[in-house]
Amino acid sequence: MPQMRQTMPPLDHRWRDFRHLDWWQYRTIIKVKIPRIQCCQKTLIPKIDWLRRGSKFTQMMESHNLELAKLGSISKASKLLRSIIHHHVNRCRAGADFSDLSNLSIDETSKKGHNYITNFVDLNKRKVMYVAFGKDAQTVKEFAADLELHGGHREKVLNTTSDMSLAFESGIHGEFINSTIIIDKFHVIKHFNDAINSTLRLDIAAGHGSMSSG
Repeated sequence: MPQMRQTMPPLDHRWRDFRHLDWWQYRTIIKVKIPRIQCCQKTLIPKIDWLRRGSKFTQMMESHNLELAKLGSISKASKLLRSIIHHHVNRCRAGADFSDLSNLSIDETSKKGHNYITNFVDLNKRKVMYVAFGKDAQTVKEFAADLELHGGHREKVLNTTSDMSLAFESGIHGEFINSTIIIDKFHVIKHFNDAINSTLRLDIAAGHGSMSSG
């Protein structure tokens, strides 16, 4: 709000409700009568220290909810606290610096086989940098663009771990030309175990042995 040379009477007041921390087991709402002030041909609302502009929660409630989001299911928390989480995630990502990225990990995950997302992780820092919807080469292209927006350099990425996805391989070759692709050990072990189990089942069916539960 601009500095005013004289005290300005409020134009009017409006009651607003803000969700606060519960008092014992009781839902707590703080009702605030907020003035509006006419200044410089604009209608202004004074800044309130314990509120974030545009939020329906007090700052103490926002901090509490962010801590809960770290401990529980982010999908469930986001449905209830979407505006809070999006605000703080975007604020943190706005200042992110990816300039020293050299070792990248790419891995997809899904909920019950649907709605895939792909995670892009800085292996040196063990930190998620970007999450994209889908599991194809386009997700790699999206991350490469986001990397540059945060000071990163595609040519500095020297190693990229991923599964055996041909789509990821295509995206990596297209966006990170200096990177060596390394198949992560989880998928190597998984395919190895699947091959052993398949061979054992064939042997059992042929009457050559038996599978041991140990």
